[in-house]
Amino acid sequence: MPFDRVVVDAAMVGPQQELIELVADAGAELILDTNVAELSAPGRFGGVARGAPWANPRSILTPDDMRPNANRDVIGQIARFAVQHGFHSVLAPTHLLEGYPDQLFDVDRKATAALRRALDAEGGSAIRINFFLNITYASLRDPAQRRAFIAGLADVPFADLWFRISGFGADATPMGLRRYIGAMMDFFRLERPIVADGVGGLAGVAIAAFGAAGGICHGVAERAV
Repeated sequence: MPFDRVVVDAAMVGPQQELIELVADAGAELILDTNVAELSAPGRFGGVARGAPWANPRSILTPDDMRPNANRDVIGQIARFAVQHGFHSVLAPTHLLEGYPDQLFDVDRKATAALRRALDAEGGSAIRINFFLNITYASLRDPAQRRAFIAGLADVPFADLWFRISGFGADATPMGLRRYIGAMMDFFRLERPIVADGVGGLAGVAIAAFGAAGGICHGVAERAV
């Protein structure tokens, strides 16, 4: 199966090192998923994501951890890790947003700008940042919220815009898919490539075919030792 890019969870870089080297040798783009969304969620920070170097083994990551020069230096750790392991792109350290307004959206915007500065300082100026907008399907369908998210992203330093829509996936109904495609078109105002994450099957094909995204991202089975 031909592919151009491979996303690697930060927690799995060690166990998947051989695969990462093979992918890099094949000329594919390596994208680092920081796992910050999972590490910031009460029900998920103790799962597989706890293997990320910047995970707090005792608690979730807090908005304070995302500040530049914070005690845990999450942003700095991500930048150094990305440079050290030869990643070409990094998914911005963002959170699941319940809607707009949400104070975490401002945290995510500032963390992305701080990550850009940190990557540049660590010699990773060529590493791209992809902003990961993780919102609910209800938020996506709300025109006012869409406009607010678009305005908030206009001055954020990122290359591609990735979407993970909670409540929408491969089992989407035809009407749900039509609404998704119509809503996504608004984000082309940002003039950035769009990637639909977490969708597969016919829904993913339809999103790409109707021009709502330039690419789709979905997982494959794995066996971690």
